[in-house]
Amino acid sequence: MISRFGWLLLVGVTVLPPVDSYLDAHMSRHMLIQLPVLLGLGFTAGHVWRSLRVRHLALGLGCTLFTLGSIVFWTMPLSLDTAVLSFWVDQGMHANMLVAGWSLALGLPSLAFYAKMAFGVYGLAMILTAGVVYSASLSPVCAVYSIQQQHLTGKLLCVLGGAAFVMLVARGALLLRASFIPGRDSKADA
Repeated sequence: MISRFGWLLLVGVTVLPPVDSYLDAHMSRHMLIQLPVLLGLGFTAGHVWRSLRVRHLALGLGCTLFTLGSIVFWTMPLSLDTAVLSFWVDQGMHANMLVAGWSLALGLPSLAFYAKMAFGVYGLAMILTAGVVYSASLSPVCAVYSIQQQHLTGKLLCVLGGAAFVMLVARGALLLRASFIPGRDSKADA
């Protein structure tokens, strides 16, 4: 498990120049490296600092919806452009993605298997949709990134989103199959 100091160091390295400038310079690095890393660091923070636990389904749903909303917001072209052009918006994006990851770590354990699968499928559908839009658009959707960067990012979103979708469905099928085997508790696996 990562230590608190190590977590702070990783966050600092990710959000401060020159790493932040390097990640923001290319659309695929911004969307496929920086956003997931910040979300993952936030998710890790939810496990490193275990002072708060969500025990009610409504709060778990709210935390998960907050995470999905944050991802949708920061993958929109205007949000991407503004984050690259404004230092303060970029720092706000960093903070929001860290909080979104932390929120996911708090809310996800309180959800039932079916809710987790539904949110996973919905999230991956959003990623695949963004990938199709970015790769199929004939004109630049983002003002700060070139059409070539946009097409590459769209193709990578489709490939990675498709692979994640296959893995999610396979994991769900294995967990469902295990729930039908007598003497086996599927809730322990989820």
